[in-house]
Amino acid sequence: MKKAFSAALVFALILSAAVMAAGETAWVTGGSLRVRREPSADAQALGSLSAGACIQTETAGGEWSRVQLGEIEGYVMSAYLSASPLGETPAARRVTSPYGTPTVVLRSRPSNSYGAAGVLPAGTEVTVLGEFDGFIAVDSPAGTGFLAKNEVK
Repeated sequence: MKKAFSAALVFALILSAAVMAAGETAWVTGGSLRVRREPSADAQALGSLSAGACIQTETAGGEWSRVQLGEIEGYVMSAYLSASPLGETPAARRVTSPYGTPTVVLRSRPSNSYGAAGVLPAGTEVTVLGEFDGFIAVDSPAGTGFLAKNEVK
């Protein structure tokens, strides 16, 4: 009985180290990591995450982890996520307003036709998470959302 319990405990520890729990912070390893519509390598790519990007996993385990960026929900291969930073940190960038306005709109989805997730003053520092449909996914003081490429320097 003790051997069975010990074996089960060791197995549980190994399994928990290998699989991130839901709602955990994870970092993207390697190069660009594609975010897919469904948990399959054949599924449509929605965009990509940059190496070193820090994200929240909605569910995790197995081969795929579900992530959410603004209103975009997708799946990434768990093998390219780490529970700790690996030294690659996306460069901080600044919001710029190419329109001459003091602020820009942080979008909930990668399109100007979607609603605002927040408003960012020009000069605000943001962390680039990746690229989706020609928009830049960012982590900002107003939350995670999307800016047009020309709104990030």
